[in-house]
Amino acid sequence: MPFQFMPPDGYRNTVTFPQKPANETAFRDQIMSLLDQARDYINNVLPIEIGGGLSRNAFVNPRFKFWQRGTNSSGVDYLADKWRLLRDGSGQVHNVSRQSFTLGQSAVPGNPEFFWRYQVTSAASGQTYNALVHRIEGVKTFAGSKATVSFYAKANTNKQIIVKGTQDFGSGGSPSTRNTFETTSPITLSSNWKKYSYTFTIPAISGKFLGSNS
Repeated sequence: MPFQFMPPDGYRNTVTFPQKPANETAFRDQIMSLLDQARDYINNVLPIEIGGGLSRNAFVNPRFKFWQRGTNSSGVDYLADKWRLLRDGSGQVHNVSRQSFTLGQSAVPGNPEFFWRYQVTSAASGQTYNALVHRIEGVKTFAGSKATVSFYAKANTNKQIIVKGTQDFGSGGSPSTRNTFETTSPITLSSNWKKYSYTFTIPAISGKFLGSNS
């Protein structure tokens, strides 16, 4: 029985399966085309909170595929779309780049194409933090509920990181003080790819106030 993925708003092109694939490769390509359309529709069209306790990925460009500013640069804090660096201190020399996974690798499942590399060749003076930041629109998002952050990471040598979230109520007027939450202890990265997953209870926003510029 043919299966057709056809969103109600006509998102992207519709594809009907099967289409008499000529060989195994063509069969696989048809399946992947359907899955790609379904994934993109969920990530780009459906709301973050779908209902019934289900939620999609709130990160935009989570696979570091899109880099409209270029895929390799030194000293730039914006590069991968929707991601940026925040850091303090002065005099740091670093390079940010999009790297390709080796075809057929199995350390990170799902056959991802790319990963984000941050290479510091000269540390900053007086530095206390280096942060990879992604902003999720709307302080109401996940408020009063749980959210899980999962990712794969590695480092050239053992290095420690933390995962930290912030609820920001904006600026202007008298907004409420931001809420922060983070992992209870540092995460030690090794030289091998490993999955890390942490679930946070996001503070409720009852009784809070947004800034006039929010």
